Amino acid sequence: GIYTRSLIVEVNGIPTPDLLAFHKLYSTFKHGQEITMKVSQLGNSKHTSLLPVRVDKKWFPEILAIRDDTKGIWKQTHNFNHDLKLTSNKESPNYSIAFFPEGSNRAERALTKSLVGVRFHVPYRIDGLPSDGYIGTGLVVDSENGFIIVDRDTVPCALGDVTLSFGSSVQIQGKVHFIHPLHNIAVVKYDPNVVSHLDIKACTFDETPMCELVNKKGWFVGLMGAEAPCGASLVSLQGTFMEAPKLKPPFPPVPRFRDTQIDPIMMRGINAKFNGVYCTEDGTVNAYVVSNPYSGRSAVTNMPVRTSFWCGLPVPIIKQILDPIKEGKNPKFRGLGVNLEYIGFLRARQLGLDEEKMKEIISNGKGSVILMVSSLWGGCAAEKLLHNGDIILEVEGVSVNDYFTCETLVK
Repeated sequence: GIYTRSLIVEVNGIPTPDLLAFHKLYSTFKHGQEITMKVSQLGNSKHTSLLPVRVDKKWFPEILAIRDDTKGIWKQTHNFNHDLKLTSNKESPNYSIAFFPEGSNRAERALTKSLVGVRFHVPYRIDGLPSDGYIGTGLVVDSENGFIIVDRDTVPCALGDVTLSFGSSVQIQGKVHFIHPLHNIAVVKYDPNVVSHLDIKACTFDETPMCELVNKKGWFVGLMGAEAPCGASLVSLQGTFMEAPKLKPPFPPVPRFRDTQIDPIMMRGINAKFNGVYCTEDGTVNAYVVSNPYSGRSAVTNMPVRTSFWCGLPVPIIKQILDPIKEGKNPKFRGLGVNLEYIGFLRARQLGLDEEKMKEIISNGKGSVILMVSSLWGGCAAEKLLHNGDIILEVEGVSVNDYFTCETLVK
């Protein structure tokens, strides 16, 4: 983008020597129109850069004001009423050709037309957002209706503009369709007719339970360098599915979304720091890899820093919202009204779990962890029935010791 303290020298090849010349030219453009600007920096006016710019008159309407030197105030002389319907995807240039990497293995070839670059711009920061610009990779889950899933570290809220890049060569506008209130996933919608000639492919899901995937070989496939001028690269790594550690992200310094109730999928031997998928050799998706941001501290300065841990969001959580959306319905959710966390048998014994119940859990092969109430949601019925430190063993008569089973039974 254009940085502060930049001088705008030309717009679409036309010189703009002063503000009035820039205003006269800029007022002829439509909202959403793609233009170019030649800019230089105040400290180095001889060095110029030519940058692509998309005109925005929706969030920031054009206003002309003249300063009154006698009073020292700016007087608005004209407020422009813009037709915001204007330049839609259909009115944008029709790019008939897009470059999709062929892929160096079966997994890459199966997913090259399912992975999409996503940019999200926030005009006004809300909900404790740390930034006004986000970049990530989305996964096409329904090419007929135009649905893409992204994580909430790429599309954190509904207030903003979504730009989608197919093959790092065709760019169209999308819109936020749905944001999951509990999990790190959002759904973006685009017009499939605009890119129908690109033969975009929806991914295929594999719903094999995590317990059956452990120690099996798999692949990570993603787009690396989505922010690079030369475009993103399709990359893949081979690894082994592993039982994920029971992670609990720390509280953020300001109120901000955290996905605390997830049993993630991870792969041994893979340390990718960008979005993608965990999949089988033929490209069937086992999990969508998401960024879970949290605030840590620098090992050098001990100052707060923003970092992330990456993990796979299991397919059942994705289909939980995707199936009703495909049917034209809004996903519905019910919750216990509590935040849960995993504890071991030692902690459970210290909290009062009796020996007979512990023997029953062990004999049933339910694993070595138990669910404990860590906090309560305000305004929910659970406030009167449960307490911090309570242990959850059954829901509706069914033994539970993982987040998703508990969530599914409540729903």
